[in-house]
Amino acid sequence: MNQVIPEPVVITGASGQVGRALVAELQRCGIRSQVLVRKPAGLSHCEEYCDWMESSEAEAVLASAATVVHLAGNLKPAQGDYTSANVKTTERVAQSVSPTCCRRLVFLSFHGASTSSTNPYLASKALAENTLLSAGVPTTILRCCHIVGSPSHPGPTASSLIAGSSGVLQVLGSGSQCWAPVALQDVVAAIVAALAGEHDGRFDLQGPEVMQLDELITVLNPGKRLLRLHIPAPLAHLLRFTGLPDALIEVMLSDCFSEPGGEATQAPAILGITPTSIRHQWI
Repeated sequence: MNQVIPEPVVITGASGQVGRALVAELQRCGIRSQVLVRKPAGLSHCEEYCDWMESSEAEAVLASAATVVHLAGNLKPAQGDYTSANVKTTERVAQSVSPTCCRRLVFLSFHGASTSSTNPYLASKALAENTLLSAGVPTTILRCCHIVGSPSHPGPTASSLIAGSSGVLQVLGSGSQCWAPVALQDVVAAIVAALAGEHDGRFDLQGPEVMQLDELITVLNPGKRLLRLHIPAPLAHLLRFTGLPDALIEVMLSDCFSEPGGEATQAPAILGITPTSIRHQWI
C-alpha cells in the first residue's frame, strides 16, 4: 500500500475518532504521516503540529504535502459558528496546498451536504466541498453517514445511543428515522483507498444496512433491557437551551442514507471496499 500513496500524508483534525484510527492504520502500513491539530493530541508514530490554523510551520507543511486528508470540522462548534469550524478551516487548507506538490486531497464530508440546506452544518460542509474542488488539486470527497466504532471504542455517535446500567436511554424523535451507519474501519479503508486512487468528485459512504434508529439502538445494546424515552421532534428542538445545537438535533432526527441505484455514487463500489455490517460487528 505504501508504494502507491505519495508521502507524507498530512492530516488535519487528526485528534478525532477518524483521525486517530487513520494515523494508526497508516503507521501499520508503514506510511509516514504529519498531523495538524489545534492542541497536543498525544499521537504516536507521526509528526504533530499544533495551533495549525495560525502556525506558519503548519502552513509550510501543507504547502509541501504530497497528499492531504482534511478531517478538521465540528458538528457542535463553539457559539454554533459553523463557518469558522468548517469553512474557514477548509479555506486554510485550500489556500496552503500546492497544485504542483499535492497529488490527492481527501475530504470527509457528511451525507446531505448542500449549499441550499437550511441546516447550517450541512450548508457549511457543502461550501467546504466547493472550496476544495476549486483548489486545483485532485480531490475525493466522501459524504459519510453516521460513523460507528467497535464495541470497545464506539465513538461519539454510538456512545450517545448506548444506555447505562439503568437501561434508560433518551432518543431524539420517534426512532423511526432511517440510517445506514458506516463502520469506522470502513471509513479508514475508504480514505486509504482514495489516497491511492484517482477518483475525483463526490461519493457517498454508508454501511450495507439501512435500519431505523430504534433498531440500531437495539444492535448497539446487546442483551440489555432498554427503556427508551422518545422525545418528539418539537420538544427535541428545545434541547438547544441545554447547549445542543439545532443543526445537530436536526441531523439526529433526519434520515441518513442513499437509495441503492440512486443518483449518488457509492464510495465502497468505486474504491473496492466490502462494507462491514454493524449488526454483525456488535452482536
